[in-house]
Amino acid sequence: MIKISELQNEKGELVDEAKALLDAAEKGNRGMTAAETKRFDALERQIEALANRIDRETRQQQIEMERAMAMDSSFATPPPGWEERQMNGNTQGRAAGKPLYRAMFGAPTQSDFTNPEEFFRVVASGRHDPRLGKRTFTEGAPADGGFLVPDELAAMMLDTSMENEIVRPRATVWPMASATRKVPAWDNSDHTNLYGGLQGTWLGENSSASKVTGKMRQITLNAHKLAVYSSASNELVADGMGFEEQLQSAMTKSLGWSLDYAFLCGTGAGQPLGVLAGPSLITVTKETGQQADTILYENILKMWARLHPASAEKAIWVSNHTCIPALFGMGLILGTSAAPVFVPSAGVGFGTLLGRPIIFTEKVPTLGDKGDLLLVDFSQYFIGLRKEIYLDKSQAVGWLTDTSDYRAVLRADGMGSWAAPITPKTGSSLSWCIVIENRA
Repeated sequence: MIKISELQNEKGELVDEAKALLDAAEKGNRGMTAAETKRFDALERQIEALANRIDRETRQQQIEMERAMAMDSSFATPPPGWEERQMNGNTQGRAAGKPLYRAMFGAPTQSDFTNPEEFFRVVASGRHDPRLGKRTFTEGAPADGGFLVPDELAAMMLDTSMENEIVRPRATVWPMASATRKVPAWDNSDHTNLYGGLQGTWLGENSSASKVTGKMRQITLNAHKLAVYSSASNELVADGMGFEEQLQSAMTKSLGWSLDYAFLCGTGAGQPLGVLAGPSLITVTKETGQQADTILYENILKMWARLHPASAEKAIWVSNHTCIPALFGMGLILGTSAAPVFVPSAGVGFGTLLGRPIIFTEKVPTLGDKGDLLLVDFSQYFIGLRKEIYLDKSQAVGWLTDTSDYRAVLRADGMGSWAAPITPKTGSSLSWCIVIENRA
């Protein structure tokens, strides 16, 4: 199989040569010579041919991977090898496995910079450096450019930010080699005819079965652009000790926070479709006469009853921290004593609710609003992620105040893998994500 990275490297070398011709003419304050023009035109044709070839190879490899998927349950199937690529985590509500950068994209390409701090220092300096040469010509780069963050540093940023994220460590993450990624799935929302429109039939001797065509659907992930901005005085850039480390840390945390919020609450318009806005979300009704800004034991039981049984071992609770007082006062009467429903743990922000882990976060609505308490199996949430991160610097905005603006850009998408809640053979609809209706 042809390595797409080798084709991209070959394309990058041709782009560098084309840029060198343009730079030479610009520095000499002249137009290109006839020989330079001829060579530049030839390079353009080669670059276009390589771009087309990269696109074909990318699509072909995606098709081959998708054909190999074993769609043998009502739940979405992760990418091949996903389970084996996981890394064990701790037990305080964190994910048992994490799809790391190396597992999705292979070993990062070795950087020309000796360490991450050197890369950030060079970008902050604003001086020319040949190691920052590749900008918008990189395959699939944002149209407005930026310096391509070295693979090693991008891997570190994406993996480090995941430590503080809720969704991505638990979701099914698909690497994206182009602007879109298509994932096949069974249309399995209606179980009145059993699985994916297929129906089992008991056959007698010499009897014939009726032909039934299974229903499939296609999930399309589009790489939306997420930009994170930071501003700093030029004195801090020049004199601040550890500025590069601070900028790196701030960008890493901001990217992770913004991704997490979008995967939970995104509208789907130019951004991921978050869990709380997805079509498969089930909203259970509040109790008759229930007071505003409360959570009752009955609410929790209703939520659990609507969770698909196959999600029971993976589902967790996600709640706003304003719900903690309501949960602490909740108990289940057993004979003459009361057993707590919510059990806090020594870990800050973690505990269990009905025996399943609970995480508290500011990224969901506050007490009383729909989404203040969420029961969810994130393995049924699909994320598409591009490997590139871009970093750019501008002094234009802060010219009068002597400040510099920094921008980090990555591209990603996310959405639930179900088109709708499942209608079971008997009983109420079921899903992998459940909330309580508004009680404000």
